[in-house]
Amino acid sequence: MNMIDTMGYSIHSIHVAQARRFFPMPDFDLSESNAVRLRIHGKIVDPAYSRMLIQKINLPLDQVLALDRVQKRLPLSDDMIKHLRRQG
Repeated sequence: MNMIDTMGYSIHSIHVAQARRFFPMPDFDLSESNAVRLRIHGKIVDPAYSRMLIQKINLPLDQVLALDRVQKRLPLSDDMIKHLRRQG
């Protein structure tokens, strides 16, 4: 439907804006075939996640997304786990 794009926001922009605010990434629920539900968190889920974003303000978006999965206790690929551990 291009509703988000016509409002001047893209999914990428929403992610970047949430990271700048040190908030969790949005969640997309695709469980219904004819609907997409978007949940934008307006508060901190895990303070350690927010502290990490504050301390490392130039993290690439893929690492921010991976850290978001850690705070939400969602699965990560073995490669990303190794990468995050190497990065400290």
